[in-house]
Order: sequence, then structure tokens, then C-alpha cells
Amino acid sequence: MNIKWVISKEIKGQVLEPMFIGDIASSWGSYETWKLYNTDNCICNELDTAKELLDRSFNKLCNLWLPESFFIELGRPDDVQLFGGAFTNKNYLYKDDIVALNLISKISDIILLLGFNLSDSDELTGEDRISRLNYYRNIKTFFKEHPNIQFVLVNYDNELSSYFDDIPNLLQDTAESVKELL
Repeated sequence: MNIKWVISKEIKGQVLEPMFIGDIASSWGSYETWKLYNTDNCICNELDTAKELLDRSFNKLCNLWLPESFFIELGRPDDVQLFGGAFTNKNYLYKDDIVALNLISKISDIILLLGFNLSDSDELTGEDRISRLNYYRNIKTFFKEHPNIQFVLVNYDNELSSYFDDIPNLLQDTAESVKELL
């Protein structure tokens, strides 16, 4: 059974110890999750940030994943992983999370989701609400397109939006229970 973690960019603080996560499976997420979680596979979708990360040799600390379109402009860096595709909307929420999910979807039976916020967005207005709803729509579509993958929101403290009620392969569980089962 292939199991992976995806640690969301919107995670608030250190929810689990990196060693606990690593004992279960490899971790994927935004480069911003590395500091607290020592994320094994870090994604960066911003060219200027990718330059800074390479200048600091961040690619020596983890598997750094960058868009193929950055490769030449960044001087053909060593020790980076590349992925295809691009986001046409620069204001898209949590691009790194979406890329992580897509990269591991072909090699995972179970994806453990940490720090994701899939609660109702009724309090949001204007562009914030539109952005959040677009993000939900994309996440929901992703879950539906991968019915053979079990998605588990780990230590999820919020009430799940009713928008996700019809997703049979999305569960919620505690970290302790996940570790016992796996």
C-alpha cells in the first residue's frame, strides 16, 4: 500500500512532529512547510522564490520540485525535480498543494491531508470568497477524479463543508488512529 502525506501551505503551526509524519510515509507540500515539518518533497511555483531557494541551496535539503518552465531561466539547476503544467491565474489559492496532490496521485493508495481547511467559507466575501470556492471546486474535482485513492483529513478540527458531503473517498481521522491502522 502506497501512502503519502500532503501538508497544506495553510497549516497553522506545528500540528504533528516531523518524526511522527516520517514514520508513516514521505511528505509533500509547499516549500513553506519545510521549516516546521522537514517536508521531503517541496514544491515552489513562484520564479523569484525559486531563485532565492536555489541561492540558499534549499535543493540540497529536500527534493525541490519546480515547473519545467523555470528550468532554463534558473540556469539549469542540479538536484531539482521538474513538473509540467502551469497555472493561468496568478491568484490561484494554494497552488503548491494542488501540484503535490497531482504529483503523488499516480503513486498513492492513501493520501493523508494535514492542515487543509475545507470548512464553510460563508464568512468570506468578494474576491476572497470566489478564490476559496474555486479552490474547493478544484479540490473536489480532484477527489472525484481519483476514486481509488482514500483521502484522509488528519486531526481536522473544523467542520467539513457540506460541499464535500458527496465525496465517499474523503474521511477524517486522528493521527493516533491513522498510525495504529497503518
